[in-house]
Amino acid sequence: MELNEHLAALAIREKSDTGNILPAYEVKRWPAGRLEELIELGNLIQIEDATSIKCPACSRGCSVEPVRGINNDGTEYCEVLCELEGSPDIDLFYLKQWLITEKIRTYLPKVKKRRKRKASPDLSQRETEVYRMVYVENKTPKEVAITLKCSDQNIYKHLRNAEKKLAAKNSRSVSTERSQDLPHDKRGQETIEG
Repeated sequence: MELNEHLAALAIREKSDTGNILPAYEVKRWPAGRLEELIELGNLIQIEDATSIKCPACSRGCSVEPVRGINNDGTEYCEVLCELEGSPDIDLFYLKQWLITEKIRTYLPKVKKRRKRKASPDLSQRETEVYRMVYVENKTPKEVAITLKCSDQNIYKHLRNAEKKLAAKNSRSVSTERSQDLPHDKRGQETIEG
């Protein structure tokens, strides 16, 4: 991974819920010299050693608490109590951790903001057709779905959209020319022939 790609990945991580603390087992997989390079750039700072680490002794990667001590010759040692491997000595490097600084945010990739398309206030052809069939021709949504060869959910969606748009139009002042284009609700009206 190139340096700029790595910086962008760390910037995204710092901003996400993953967290801004890097444990040693992650840093161990980086290309040689990358850790020192990021520290020199001011994007990482070393913080206090971890009190709980991912077990480096086995493949399960469970969380363990390392035990530190000093040998007879004065050198420091560290061991983990692993259920599979017993209590092997581990490298003190695995206790180290680094904080991603806010300086890394300058490397966030530029993302174009997507504008949400504004819904048209006018009824679509399908919404007009569904509204007319339900409220003018008194068909059930099931009958409309069969007629238009689509699912009931689509009919309910178009009907709900039409009702919302009509309610929005009726809440504002509507010119009389535009109101002539809307289908009329004839529910409950009886035709009297004489």
